[in-house]
Amino acid sequence: MIPVSLTIKGLFSYQKEQTIYFDKLLEGQLFGIFGSVGSGKSSILEAIAFALYGEIERLHLRDDRNYNMMNLKSDELLIDFVFSNFDEQCYRFVVRGKRHGKKFDKVNTFERSAYLQENGHWKPLAVTTAEQILGLSYENFRRTIIIPQGKFQEFLQLTDKARTDMLKDIFQLDKFEFFQQTTSLERKNSEAMQRLAGRLAAFEEVNTPIIDQAKETLKAEELQLKALSDELIRKEQSIKTLEQLKQLFEERHVAAAYVEKLQDKEQEYQIIRDRLGDYEFCLRHFKADLQRLDELALGIQKREDSLNDYQHRLKICDTQLMEQQQEFATVTAKYQTIDTLIQKKQDYQIGIQLLALKEAIKHLTNRIAKGKDFVDRAQKDRIHREKIGLTLKEKVKKKKDAKPDITVLSAIKSWFIQTEMLEKNAENSLSALNQADDALTHIDQLRDEMLSQEHINSDTPYHEELEKREAALESQLELLTQEMNHAQLQTKLGDLVAALHDGEACPLCGSTTHPKMMILEDVEQQVKTLKEKENKTREALKALQSLRRQLDILEVERSSVEKNKVGLTEKYQTDKESLQQQLASFSWEGYDSKNSTLIDEQLNNYKLIEDEIDLLEEEINANDELLKKTTADRDQYEAAVRKIIEEERSKAGSLQLLLGQLKVIPIAEIESIDFKQLEEKILSIDNECSAINHRYEVLQQELLEQQQLKLALETRFQAVIESLSAEKERLAFMKEQVQRTLNNSKFASLKEVTDLLALDIQVEETRNNMERFFQQLYNAKDQYNKLKDKTAGLVFEEETFIRQLEDYQQFREIVAQAQETYVASKSNLERMINQLEQKQQLQKDLQQLQQRANNLNTLKNLFKGSGFVSYISSVYLQQLCEIANRRFYKLTQQQLRLEVTDKNEFQVRDYLNDGKTRLAKTLSGGQIFQASLSLALALAESIQQQHKAKQNFFFLDEGFGSLDKESLAVAFDTLKTLRNEHRIVGIISHVEELQQEIDVFLQVKNDPLHGTKIKGNWESY
Repeated sequence: MIPVSLTIKGLFSYQKEQTIYFDKLLEGQLFGIFGSVGSGKSSILEAIAFALYGEIERLHLRDDRNYNMMNLKSDELLIDFVFSNFDEQCYRFVVRGKRHGKKFDKVNTFERSAYLQENGHWKPLAVTTAEQILGLSYENFRRTIIIPQGKFQEFLQLTDKARTDMLKDIFQLDKFEFFQQTTSLERKNSEAMQRLAGRLAAFEEVNTPIIDQAKETLKAEELQLKALSDELIRKEQSIKTLEQLKQLFEERHVAAAYVEKLQDKEQEYQIIRDRLGDYEFCLRHFKADLQRLDELALGIQKREDSLNDYQHRLKICDTQLMEQQQEFATVTAKYQTIDTLIQKKQDYQIGIQLLALKEAIKHLTNRIAKGKDFVDRAQKDRIHREKIGLTLKEKVKKKKDAKPDITVLSAIKSWFIQTEMLEKNAENSLSALNQADDALTHIDQLRDEMLSQEHINSDTPYHEELEKREAALESQLELLTQEMNHAQLQTKLGDLVAALHDGEACPLCGSTTHPKMMILEDVEQQVKTLKEKENKTREALKALQSLRRQLDILEVERSSVEKNKVGLTEKYQTDKESLQQQLASFSWEGYDSKNSTLIDEQLNNYKLIEDEIDLLEEEINANDELLKKTTADRDQYEAAVRKIIEEERSKAGSLQLLLGQLKVIPIAEIESIDFKQLEEKILSIDNECSAINHRYEVLQQELLEQQQLKLALETRFQAVIESLSAEKERLAFMKEQVQRTLNNSKFASLKEVTDLLALDIQVEETRNNMERFFQQLYNAKDQYNKLKDKTAGLVFEEETFIRQLEDYQQFREIVAQAQETYVASKSNLERMINQLEQKQQLQKDLQQLQQRANNLNTLKNLFKGSGFVSYISSVYLQQLCEIANRRFYKLTQQQLRLEVTDKNEFQVRDYLNDGKTRLAKTLSGGQIFQASLSLALALAESIQQQHKAKQNFFFLDEGFGSLDKESLAVAFDTLKTLRNEHRIVGIISHVEELQQEIDVFLQVKNDPLHGTKIKGNWESY
């Protein structure tokens, strides 16, 4: 995970919105976040953790977390964190919260959302925590990525189980939990073995001797079946010959019967042939003319019926037309009076308007009288307000004339304030300068005390003297090491001396005489003395190195104080000159530069007069508002009265105009009735006019339609008469033509012709049937003659055929039984061979399953109780330890190495003490810091390799302020080494000395009014 940006608002001390862009910080690889205690440094890490996991270190849900997290001066909380992951995708996690509008101590549930950047847009994600994205739980995230205060040493001090669970979670060691899979495979394997054993039980009687015996039996049955089959074929050929002869005699008998049957029908078909000829003649010469005669007769009858119908309808039409003409004359007389009715209706409508206008004019007259009263009262109020306003303005003018000159007073007051501020600045600068001198004196005293303990004069170049002493101690230590090696060799030789006895051969030279043997006590005393010297020399070297680091720190502090003193001196001179210039600039006559009380009194007096003027002006403004209101009321009332008068005059004019429009009804009649009666009269006239108009239009249309109907009936009647005459002439002509044709035919009367045509013979079908019959008769005779020729000289005996057929069927049953026996034997043999093959395969499969069961049992015992996972985690832990030692061994100057015990606990191998081991808990504060940092970096590096990330990153929020100067120096050296490595580390601390070791950092300050603010050291305030 590489952070991109973080926005915080309303969280803990963060009142206003603050945004951190990490690009500048990441360039330096090692960056810091510095600020005083309580400034809000650790809140940055807690904001990241809460955005990603919804958890923070210091608060839980039961602590009313939402309320306590939100800044007490804020009503809204926002955490917006953007980061790039090892999958090279960019993610964004946002947390929003609001305080309840009415209840201050109630904070609503925070809204959480997550996004993935695609094509420059943020796509919402279903997850609300980053556990799946980062592949880390919250507990392991704060152990490997963001390490909060007090948790830096946690990995080093975890128990075996807790550390194993952590590694299991980080490196997904669950994939090595094979116990359940192995148990499942073992159960499935046992079930498969049981199934195979059950299947093998069915093949117990199958073996090779039984199959060989079955093969011999099958061979004998095959020979017997072949002999029977040959005999059956011979009998079958004899039966087929007799069947063919029988079929030939049966066909001759059937053909003779068929010929006889057709000859019986031959006379009947001769009669049909003659009748068909007469029927075809009538069709050609009589049928069309007879059909035309029938059509003409039917047409004449229909026209005579139509003629009678038209005569009856004409009589009815004449009667109806006469009645309609009489009614139309009556309605026409009423229709001519409609104009008079309409004029009456218009007069009644004008009467309604006249009554309404008179009522409105009366109401307007009353409103005019009331409106004039309102105008008079508003005018009196306006005059009263004008008098009050003049009085108040006169008072204000007098007050303003009595005010002193505020410009002069303000300038003098500003001079006094500026002078006081410059005096304080000069005092503060002088105090800071004195503190700097005291700090330099204190640093020099500490340095002199340290050098005096080593008998070094502080006035001389002590750095060279320290380097010389350190080189001398290192040379002395090297010589002691060589003497120790020599003494240890002597010790080995002493062991050989102790084993020598007179008469026994020496293992080195082979001599049996030993005239001068080594005294072992002297060697042991020498080794002990050398060991004590080596320890003293190492202690002296260590103390000298510690002194050098402390002196380096004092030099850095002195350089910083001297640099600060130069700036303070310049500031003090500047402040002093500014104060002198300020005192010389006082130029107001009548005022004392040492008496600021007079100015304050005059300013207070000016303020009192201003307050009185403000009160008077407020009264003037209030009076002006009332004056404007009374003036507006008066103008409004006057405008309303004028509008009502104009409306009253307009309605009076409209009344006179309407009186002149009355034509039929006098005004007296209208005034004698009310609105309702007038409306009823208008409605009655409307109904009467509507009824007359409707009846007039209906009768006019009906009369026109009746006249048109009469004309149409007369036209059709004449057309029917003419058509009837023409049809009768055509009928007479057709009768003469039919009679001529009958005279020229063989028929005696027309009835014979009509009877024959009534038969409705299907000519084509009858002719086809007739031709088909005579063809069948010919074919039958020909077939019979052919069969007769084939059977000439042949004899067929039915009894002989039946006897041979029964003999053949019995023999065929014998062959079928033999065939069935052979097939059954062959099938049984094939089945036994197949069963034997299956049995052999099942035995082979069972043997493999038994071998697999043994292997699975071995694996099950190996994976039982997560033993394999524990073994894998110990391998990972060993690898982490090896990676950590690459740094830890260098940081401790090749004196210490970390190791993992059989119980997966950390121990230290101490090369200053003959490489003996001791618990990691025995390490000093600085050494624990180095070991914890090395392990943390190794863990981060392993996670980077696992995720195939290009860079790794982690935050360290550790209490450097709790370290002593020596441990702090070790921490400095450790952090310096990180600059040369390809990893990003963020340091959070309130120790100012760290800022001098880190090039890029954020400065966090807590403003009491505006909350925490963040600035980069590259930014200007």
